[in-house]
Amino acid sequence: MINVIKKFIRINIIIFRNSYIRDSKLVGWISVNILSQLFDIAVSLLLFTVIFQNTKSIAGWNFYQVLFLYAFIKFIGSLHSAWTRSGIKDFSNDLVRMGEYDFYATKPYDPMVLVTLKRPKIYTFITVLFEIGLLVYSATHSGMEIGFSNIFWFFILTLLALVLFYFLEILTVVPAFWTTKIWALTDLMNRAIQFAKYPTAIFPSALRISLSTLFPILVVSYFPAKTLFYPPEFKYIIYMFLITIMFGFITKGIWKLGEKRYGSASS
Repeated sequence: MINVIKKFIRINIIIFRNSYIRDSKLVGWISVNILSQLFDIAVSLLLFTVIFQNTKSIAGWNFYQVLFLYAFIKFIGSLHSAWTRSGIKDFSNDLVRMGEYDFYATKPYDPMVLVTLKRPKIYTFITVLFEIGLLVYSATHSGMEIGFSNIFWFFILTLLALVLFYFLEILTVVPAFWTTKIWALTDLMNRAIQFAKYPTAIFPSALRISLSTLFPILVVSYFPAKTLFYPPEFKYIIYMFLITIMFGFITKGIWKLGEKRYGSASS
């Protein structure tokens, strides 16, 4: 296990160094992208301000709690955008269709991980830092009593949320092994994130159940946030552990099936 972690760290150091060299030549383009992301956050903050001018709470959550929930899912999405999104997009658009997946399939490391880490966007981590600041601000102004156990379990569930979000992202593009025309699926996670910005109680029960089981994007955001603001409930903690593990097996299993399909197509 320790050797696997060491290898993962060494691979990331190399990949991030190459990414820095590449991105440092595109300062203007990077600046525009950062400003665009910050502008998107500013517009959303304005929207929440307008909403709460007409109501005191949404499903029992006050302004700062909802702001925290929004900032949290943005943080999860931005961190993955910085680390894995470009690699996942390249996989869905080109690697299988052009036969370039061979390069990763022959490496002595998990090709699924290598593909998703192949092209990080370091500059996006600037947005991540801003979102962390927004998380701290909204949590401290929420008026909720946040104890050590809340913080401890929140961090545990945040790690699980990052892993689960990663599996969900891969599941949206793994059909590329079977078909080459899935460009629209690469934007599925951006659409799904829109549901994760709000307390789950605002959604109809059927939709809430579907987005907590079949495609558990609500679990990614709501469970950690609820655990921070309210007494930790072990049914949520256990469920998040189980569903993360389950989707890990599902994702890896479908990826392996896709590799067999890819191999037969290139033979």
